[in-house]
Amino acid sequence: MAAPFGVSYAIACIFAAERPSRFFLFEQNSFRLTPEDLEKAITPRTRWVLVTSPCNPSVTSNSANDYRATARCLARHPQVWGHG
Repeated sequence: MAAPFGVSYAIACIFAAERPSRFFLFEQNSFRLTPEDLEKAITPRTRWVLVTSPCNPSVTSNSANDYRATARCLARHPQVWGHG
């Protein structure tokens, strides 16, 4: 999960018997998810990516281009499902 995130997301993962992992978004990127950050965060054990935009504590909103870049990144990892 990209941090900052609402605490309810981590709790929902735990209730679903999953172990959430997190990585950090940075102010210099306006707390937006970059394909580079996402690529580094994906491991062979990654199964889901939850995109929380604009419903995250930073109130950052992704653009259509941001979503397209995220989709291209996820397409390189067929074991990962995205939801957002």
